Amino acid sequence: MPTTVELAGALQALTDDALDRLVRARHVPQHAATYFDVAEQLLRDESIAVALETVDADALALLATGATTPTLDAIGLGVAGVAFDGVRRHAATAPRRDPIAPPVADDARAAERAFATTLLVGEVVRGAAAQPVQVLARGAVAMSDARRIAEALGAPLEAVLDAIAIARGARLLAARDATLVAATGASTWLEEPLPQRWATVRDTWLASLDDAERSIATDAGDAAARFPLAGAATLERLAIAERRATQLGLVDGATTSLAGADGATRLAALVPGEVDKAYVQPDLSIVVPGPLVPALESRLRLVADLEQRGTASTYRMSLASLSRGLAAGEDESGILELLGALSLTGVPQPVAYLVRDAAARFGSVRVLALVDGPDRTAVRGEPGVVAELAVDHGLAPLRMREESARRLVTRAEPSTVLGALRARRYPAAMEDADGALLAPVRHEADVLAPPPTPLVQRLRGSGFDVGGEERAWLERRLQVAARDRVSVQVRIEVGGEERELSLLPLGVANGRLRARDLGSDVERTLPVTAITHLAGVP
Repeated sequence: MPTTVELAGALQALTDDALDRLVRARHVPQHAATYFDVAEQLLRDESIAVALETVDADALALLATGATTPTLDAIGLGVAGVAFDGVRRHAATAPRRDPIAPPVADDARAAERAFATTLLVGEVVRGAAAQPVQVLARGAVAMSDARRIAEALGAPLEAVLDAIAIARGARLLAARDATLVAATGASTWLEEPLPQRWATVRDTWLASLDDAERSIATDAGDAAARFPLAGAATLERLAIAERRATQLGLVDGATTSLAGADGATRLAALVPGEVDKAYVQPDLSIVVPGPLVPALESRLRLVADLEQRGTASTYRMSLASLSRGLAAGEDESGILELLGALSLTGVPQPVAYLVRDAAARFGSVRVLALVDGPDRTAVRGEPGVVAELAVDHGLAPLRMREESARRLVTRAEPSTVLGALRARRYPAAMEDADGALLAPVRHEADVLAPPPTPLVQRLRGSGFDVGGEERAWLERRLQVAARDRVSVQVRIEVGGEERELSLLPLGVANGRLRARDLGSDVERTLPVTAITHLAGVP
């Protein structure tokens, strides 16, 4: 069986990424000082038991024979294809469970879920680009923001939380200053056809999972039978992975055809094709009878709000949505041209009138971010408009105060003020200190790989080689043997010659071992550096 020394050497030989993955997966305490400390932690019974919770039944059977695989070695369960004795003993306790036969998967139903989830993930990404999502210290999404998104999208809260988690795993959301924003490049993803968008999410999300989660997400089955040593918390985590895989259409009780390499092609055959026409209605709604071509959808979303998402989606134009589009660079003629090209029945008169009115009034209410003083935002306009804003009960929560006949001030944030004004159908726009109109801010950030754990950084920066660490470890083990009066077998090198001795350690001090030679019954003192091999170590 491999020894702690051999495991410490194997750990040091790992790449930084592989070592980081191992210490994260095995939850090694960050206070470990050396590779030997890490090795000892990995070989503790409690650590082995936790590691075996996500080892499947076939691998457990292999470990019970004392053999491993490179994958099992990579998580510290063995060295060079041989399992540690403690690992072998734990693996042998795994019960054999007959798996429950899975039902027959329904590919059509799975495709509907994949379609809906891809649309929902897209809405989450668009929303985070417009308004960052707050995250808590441990990385969980703030429930207040999750409820806000769920209410805005008319989606169940759990579905929104899962969509955010999928988007994070798919690297479509990025962390920035305790928030989640759209990842750099997410806008390109939104321009892809829906089957390709889904395939990107599927592949990247799966890559973010650990081996056990990925196994459940791509090969549906009885998790308790597949991972017989898994505890309740592990089974719950695997159930969450399976639920999200179900939402992506990868499983439906059993594995679906969408989990295969040609999943995008199969999805395209099972969901409605993209359309480039819609029904523009006199009531200012726009009904799209299928997934809209991404390039048209991006432009339409600048001037209309999504009201109902699905196979057939409904958008609605308003003064607020048109103001948003005008602020983003659209103009009256461009909006009318877009609607004309999109509509199957022409542009109704009420719609054309609203577009012209919004363009004419756009910017008549200006919002400015303040940098000095207690007030955060100023709102300005013509005296009649400012007077109307001051008495509008719908704006009372902003607590705006009249600074002059043309200007109000408030301590509310500029984005909050702008949103409230547009919700009350005022043609508001942001401006800078020089009075120039500002385009809407798109919140984006790069997705960064997590830095190595402090433990890995400390180990790599310690400058210890295996030999140096071996001597430090040997001293500690020999001290334990002396305390417990346990004999050990050592191989020593003196004057270029090697000898093997059976010793009873009596004490270790100043780098020297004092021990009784059990072969000759004499007391010996020898430098620890002379020991080249140790067996029987406690």
